[in-house]
Amino acid sequence: MYSKNKTRLLMLCLSLLAMPGMTFAHDGLHSGSGWLAGLIHPFTGADHWLAMLAVGYWSVQQTHLRPYAVSLQFTLAMCLGASLGAAFGVMHLTEYLIAASVLCGGLVMAMAVRVPVMAGVLAISVFGAAHGYAHGAELAPGMSLLAYAAGFTLSSCLLQALGAALFLLRKRVSGAGKLRFAGWGVVAYAVYLLGMGS
Repeated sequence: MYSKNKTRLLMLCLSLLAMPGMTFAHDGLHSGSGWLAGLIHPFTGADHWLAMLAVGYWSVQQTHLRPYAVSLQFTLAMCLGASLGAAFGVMHLTEYLIAASVLCGGLVMAMAVRVPVMAGVLAISVFGAAHGYAHGAELAPGMSLLAYAAGFTLSSCLLQALGAALFLLRKRVSGAGKLRFAGWGVVAYAVYLLGMGS
């Protein structure tokens, strides 16, 4: 009974994560402080927070890798991408890469895929940079990039930690089937994004 309650609580938390994306418009964020805008930004689109959850989940699932190294690599690539996005502006290719990151994350959850080290390093770097580029491209004129980056870095790390907790919970309770089913839902959402041209 206790395990079922923990699973339900976790699913409720994941549902609540989707709410900011419906509540905040990206343009509305630009009127706030750089730190607050950055903090909220990863929650404003399911493509962002689903990918962050998947990175955290994958980092713990891949037992041949150190979880903190995966998270650090993704975060550093994201910060580099943000600086490029702030400098060069919107680039449509990043939306396809973000959708691809959601697709890969969903497959990892659904199929428990064990990724070769070099392929994982490349994927994490590219996807992290793509998410960061999208964050940086939406930096409002006059807003501090440093404060903005600090905000979205904190949110991203929290989401990755939650993704890691998902995997650990999966091992402790009889919720593996539900999480795999959720993984296929993430895959379906990614296919929708790719089909709609992101």
